[in-house]
Amino acid sequence: MRGFVANTDDEWYRFLSARPDLDEVNFWQPGGEREFKRLAPGQPVLFRLKRPHDAIAGAGFFAHFSLLPVSLAWAAFESKNGAGSQSAMRSRVRRYRRRFGKPTGPGGTAGSGASSSRSRPSSRRDPGFETGGWSPQSVRTLCDRRYVTITRDYRLEVSRRIREEFENGRDYYALHGREVRVPPDDAERPAPILLEWHGTHRFRG
Repeated sequence: MRGFVANTDDEWYRFLSARPDLDEVNFWQPGGEREFKRLAPGQPVLFRLKRPHDAIAGAGFFAHFSLLPVSLAWAAFESKNGAGSQSAMRSRVRRYRRRFGKPTGPGGTAGSGASSSRSRPSSRRDPGFETGGWSPQSVRTLCDRRYVTITRDYRLEVSRRIREEFENGRDYYALHGREVRVPPDDAERPAPILLEWHGTHRFRG
C-alpha cells in the first residue's frame, strides 16, 4: 500500500497526542501554493518528528487536501489544527514562514495561503453522515457556525459568506448540492422539520 511520511512539528504532535478523544486532525503547512496529489483518500500518513527526535511518532489515514486561509482552516477544525487558539496557530504560521525565508504580511495574515491535508488517527467512521472527501466533524463545525446547512432532501447548501468572509472556500463550494448519505432507517435520520429550521433561522445564506 502506498503511504506518505510527513515531517511533523513537535508542538503540533505534543498538542494533539494529549487529546486522544479527537477523531481527526488537520495536518497543514504555511504558504501552500500547490495541491497535494501524492495520496488518495484512505492511504496512510506517517508523522515523522524532526531532529533531535528523528522518529515516527504516529499515523493516520489521508482524507482530503485543500488550500485554505488560516481563518477558514480554524473555523473548520479549531484545535484539531494542533493549536489552542487561532492566534496561536497564526503565530506558528508566521514563525515557520520566517524560518523558511517567506515574508509575512501585515496583521498576521501571512497564512492566508495555508494548505491543509486532513488525516484521521484511526479508521473509525461516523455512520450515517458521509459527505465524500470532507469529514463529518468538519462539516458539523461549519453547520454550527452557520456556513453550511442540510436541506430537507438531505443535500448540502454552502453559504456564499465563506467566500466573502474568508477570501476562499472553493473546495467547500464544490460540496454545494452534494447528497448526504443518511441511515436507511427513518428513525435514525435527522428530522426534516429540524433541518428546515436550521436552514431558515440559523444558516447564513
